[in-house]
Amino acid sequence: ADVAGDIENMSQRSWREEEEEEEDAPLVRILQPAVKAKQEEREAPTPIPRPPDLKQQDKQDKQQKSQDLLRQRKPKGEVDNVNKEKKEKKEKGGDNSGDKRSGRSSPSSNLIAFLLRHSRLLAGGACLLLLVYFRILSEGVNFTNDYRDREDPFKTLGVSSSASDAEIKRVYRKLSLELHPDKNPDQSKEDVERFQHITHAYKILSDPEKKRRWLNNENPDYHGLPSDTETITDKTASSLLDPAGPPWLLLAYADWSDECWELAETWEKVGKEASAFVRVGRFNWEKERNLAKKFSCYSVPMIYAYVKGVRSTFYGSPTPANISVFLTRALEPAVSVISDVNAGGFLEDRNDKVKALLFAPVGMIKLRLAFRSFAFRFQHSMDFAEVAPRGSEKLRKLLGVENGTTIVVMREEGSRPLVYSRRMTYEKLQQIFSHFQYAEIPRLTSFNHRDLCGDGVRGHQPCVVYLHDSSQQSLPPHIIPTLRNASQETLEVDLHSGVSSQLTTFAWVDVKEQPALKRLIGNEKGRVVAMDLSQSRLLAFDEDFSSSSLARWSRGLRERMESDFEPLPQMVWRSETQEKWNLKKRGREAASTLTSLIIWICVALLLYSIKTLMLDLKLFRSRERFRKAIDKGRQRVAAMEESRRSKWEELEKQQREAAEKKRQEAEEREKKRQEAERLAKEQAEEAQRLRKVEEAKKQEKAKETVKVKVVTEQDMSRAIGRIVKEANLNELTRRDVKQKLLAVFPSIDLLGNKEFIHQEIEKAVRACS
Repeated sequence: ADVAGDIENMSQRSWREEEEEEEDAPLVRILQPAVKAKQEEREAPTPIPRPPDLKQQDKQDKQQKSQDLLRQRKPKGEVDNVNKEKKEKKEKGGDNSGDKRSGRSSPSSNLIAFLLRHSRLLAGGACLLLLVYFRILSEGVNFTNDYRDREDPFKTLGVSSSASDAEIKRVYRKLSLELHPDKNPDQSKEDVERFQHITHAYKILSDPEKKRRWLNNENPDYHGLPSDTETITDKTASSLLDPAGPPWLLLAYADWSDECWELAETWEKVGKEASAFVRVGRFNWEKERNLAKKFSCYSVPMIYAYVKGVRSTFYGSPTPANISVFLTRALEPAVSVISDVNAGGFLEDRNDKVKALLFAPVGMIKLRLAFRSFAFRFQHSMDFAEVAPRGSEKLRKLLGVENGTTIVVMREEGSRPLVYSRRMTYEKLQQIFSHFQYAEIPRLTSFNHRDLCGDGVRGHQPCVVYLHDSSQQSLPPHIIPTLRNASQETLEVDLHSGVSSQLTTFAWVDVKEQPALKRLIGNEKGRVVAMDLSQSRLLAFDEDFSSSSLARWSRGLRERMESDFEPLPQMVWRSETQEKWNLKKRGREAASTLTSLIIWICVALLLYSIKTLMLDLKLFRSRERFRKAIDKGRQRVAAMEESRRSKWEELEKQQREAAEKKRQEAEEREKKRQEAERLAKEQAEEAQRLRKVEEAKKQEKAKETVKVKVVTEQDMSRAIGRIVKEANLNELTRRDVKQKLLAVFPSIDLLGNKEFIHQEIEKAVRACS
């Protein structure tokens, strides 16, 4: 009853709200019923489409219900087998719907399975082929049998690469007389071919330009862009462009490029000037593709600096001055830049190495280029640094260096530094650095004895060696200063006399730690000897051990070489020219064998693939027959399941219809009950209203003093027409009309005459329109 009362109150409240809206609405809406209907349709909320996921959820719920019904009626093992078969079908045929229905796999999927099964073998063969192609065949292997393209002309004539033109001509005449067809009409076919090879070799070596091209690893018969610089190819790049080797200045060129021909003269000039500092070369951008890829060269001409494995590219106008500045900057990592702030750290680091300092003003490109090139050449035995022009006043004052250009070389602690500020030439710098690349009194070992004693970079002057045995006592303190003073006196005499070679090295050796040198020069304690490895000679010092006597004795060593020196014993030293095993070279030599091997491997892989594919085809056919038999059984089982499922679905449908019918009957009974309650409530309200009306009539009759004026319907109609005609229909509402009518007729009953008033208002509005 309470719920019914609440529903009734809500309906009355909504009815009153609608009535008030009509009262406050302008009278113009009476003339627009069609527009109002359309607007209400437009304002009505559109039905929200059901989301697809909800539909899918309903479908899944129905399937789950049907499966639950089947589980109730079927044995548990049979249901599990059906679910297992469905899962297998989804896993096997998830992409191809045709294969799902038929249960068979296509030949394309079978081929993919074969490739996946043998992927390791195929990938190994492909990697082998790519390795051989990119590492050996792309290096320029020649598979032709042209003898002249591969034969060295020097080996053909039997002469060395340093042979003179006269010697080459003499050997060619001798061989041509022996193998000429006119001199030997009955010679064999091999002799005729050899004569042709000799003639071709002589044509190459007799022409200076062709001979230069051959020595530069170029084709002697090719007429391209000429150059005196060294030509680098893909074959020689691995040995020449060594990151641990000397720095290079390289040019990438092409014979068809007009810019390269315009740059040729400048390049020759730059190559002639820079060849004293770095190695200068070039490579053909069009032919040497590996080099072009290594240097990221995509156009010509391009100039590069290759220093310690680092490539630098030149940008700008290719003038000799700009290229010199570019090369100087590329060699900058070889030296350190110091000032008063960091000079102490540079000088104290590695006391066993010689320090070379350059004091120079801003600029001086050629001097800095030469200094940095020597820094690269002697980087293992010396430390090089350039002193900043500003912030180095204390260092200049300490070493006694003025504002001019000066080179200072410092050896071990306690020795006097060499300060050189005269005319700086390349030959003078080479003399200074070659002499000072080791400590002033170095320790002789089996690794540096050739360089120091007449068979290395210091020329062919013998070395003066003091023999010491550390097993008996330590080195006496006066030995090193005496040898140092003798070296200083010898150097000063050589510099003032202008001698640029034949420098004498003073050293000492510990015969205990150097057994090879002990067997060579003996082990007499305190003995001083002069040793010349270039002539295998040895001379003992028999005067007083002093710096002046040693310096005097060392200057006359060369004159006494033949008379006083004794022969050194024959010893087997370590090989200096051991050939390095080169994998690429061995691969190029065995290129034909490797090619045949690869072809046989490819044929074997092809035959194995065909055989495996045939076996897979047979297996596929047998599996296909087996699958067909299984499909037939599955179809019969599916048909039985479908019939059972249809029966249970029909039963479920009937149950749902019966439940729906019961629900509708219950709703009808509920509606009838609510209607009866509503009618009873309305009757009670009507009776209550009638009682109130009767009481009101009685009260009115009781008021005898009050005379009520009776208002007729005609009076109300005329008053309503006049009110509507005088007012604006867009602003006038029904509530306004009733208020004005009540002002004209105070005793009028608006509630009793509501329907009549509304009808008259509509008539008046239509009459005005």
